[in-house]
Amino acid sequence: MGAGYKGIGRLFDLASGHLRAVVPGEATHQVAFTPDGRILIARCCPSWLPPHFIQISDLATGRVLRRFERMGAFALSPDGQEIATTDFSAKVTLWDLYQRQPKRQFQIPRGAAVRLAYQSDGSALAIGTDYGAIWVCQLATGKWNEITIGHQGNVNHIAYSCDGTAIAWQIEFRFLCMCDTATGNLRIDQDLGAVYDLAFSPDGKTLATTGNAGRLILWNVATGLRLLEWEVPNRSTFAVVFSPDGQTLAASGRSDAAGVAYLWSGPRNIEAE
Repeated sequence: MGAGYKGIGRLFDLASGHLRAVVPGEATHQVAFTPDGRILIARCCPSWLPPHFIQISDLATGRVLRRFERMGAFALSPDGQEIATTDFSAKVTLWDLYQRQPKRQFQIPRGAAVRLAYQSDGSALAIGTDYGAIWVCQLATGKWNEITIGHQGNVNHIAYSCDGTAIAWQIEFRFLCMCDTATGNLRIDQDLGAVYDLAFSPDGKTLATTGNAGRLILWNVATGLRLLEWEVPNRSTFAVVFSPDGQTLAASGRSDAAGVAYLWSGPRNIEAE
């Protein structure tokens, strides 16, 4: 699915590349599918600034199943049964995806919760704050662990590696950080000037980031070193994601006034306007 700030979501058939459906609405900042592909969760807003809302839709019928008002961010659990939400305060709420009552609420010990990510086995929730730190909550025990670094500002994106051994996050669209989940030791702590999005490969070995001037960087998760870096000439790159088999990397971007999607598979570069 492609989403953007003009309030239009587009669903594509991956095998053919053909457009399957156009979903009108507000500007879309975050999307997630349930593992069975039946439900779409989207965080939307008429502008870049809050308040946002979260909308849950049935893809087969197009019917909106539920809408959460005045929400700042969400994360979908790996089994697709639960979502975590925050309203940019210290409060985090866990919901059953198909029920209207919250399962659980708690507050992070310090700061405001602005971004959320579940560990790959669903046992922990990582919470990005408005002061650059990460709080990790062990959901079974309620135990908290704070990961702090020297950079201050909003955490704009946060993700666990698929094997659960690393957490990566970006601060103020500028700093890239990654740490070992077992020890808390930093593997990456760099000022990239601009970093717009990040994504782990399915095997948990590679991290991809996008930045200014069409720059895309691949990182070794174990060492924190750069594996590969290239630029798309005269273009910008924003969102990035790996295919489920890890063989293809996709990035969204901009060329003049048009939105562009890039697909890399081995040495090939396929561009779709």
